[in-house]
Amino acid sequence: FEALLKAIKNNLAENGTAALLLPYDKIKFFEKKLSSIPFFIEQRLNVKHAPTHPHFRSMIIVSAKEEPVKENELSIKNNDGSYSNEFVQLLATYYLHF
Repeated sequence: FEALLKAIKNNLAENGTAALLLPYDKIKFFEKKLSSIPFFIEQRLNVKHAPTHPHFRSMIIVSAKEEPVKENELSIKNNDGSYSNEFVQLLATYYLHF
């Protein structure tokens, strides 16, 4: 994370944002490190395989602006194993089998 944070600090425009995909269980640790720059999480999308599963990834957008975090959740699949509508909408241009 140190190299990643250094790259963000050195390359991000004053009003820019950086988007990252991280393991869900590392977000709190990363957020503490991020505040040392200081940068803040603007948005976070917590991802899980299905509604009954735990989160496994977080997509975050960071910037130098400290604002309330806009947080959402995405399930890749429904409980019946079909892809969720939200997942299909998000990735339809990248997945050929939708």
